[in-house]
Amino acid sequence: MLTAKAFWQYACEKYAQPEVKKACLFLQDSYQAQVNIVLLAMYMGSENSPLSGQHLLVLHKHVRHANETIVAHREARRSLKEQDDKKYQLALQQELRMEQALQKELIAGLKILPCSNASSYAQNNLLSSALNEYVEGLMAVYAGLQKHNQGDKRLQAALNILENV
Repeated sequence: MLTAKAFWQYACEKYAQPEVKKACLFLQDSYQAQVNIVLLAMYMGSENSPLSGQHLLVLHKHVRHANETIVAHREARRSLKEQDDKKYQLALQQELRMEQALQKELIAGLKILPCSNASSYAQNNLLSSALNEYVEGLMAVYAGLQKHNQGDKRLQAALNILENV
């Protein structure tokens, strides 16, 4: 059974891996992907319930406001790093609780998804295909993004890392 607690544990374990963290942050910084959605795609794949890129885009919209709140909090926290370690650590703990709440919302949001077409992907590229479709959808939604193409070697490298974790 899919639970927010199991997803949180999975996400913490995977994100602790330096190559996963680097790939997730690349997708976030270069394509405005939400790291928690990337981690959810990985988690769902590990549970044999893969999501399509369309599903990821629906979830992206579903938690957009909560994610914007976390991003604003993260920026404020980072400004504390050099000023006050105690306040920085407190802000970091608050941010982790916000991330956990967002993950609960994502698990709840799985109920709003239309029927899956993820099974139409080649079995060995489910995650990579879904994440690539998600990134392409984000590029269409956020017209201000620097134009990248599907052949972007850094994007393909990031997707390969996440596919093979």
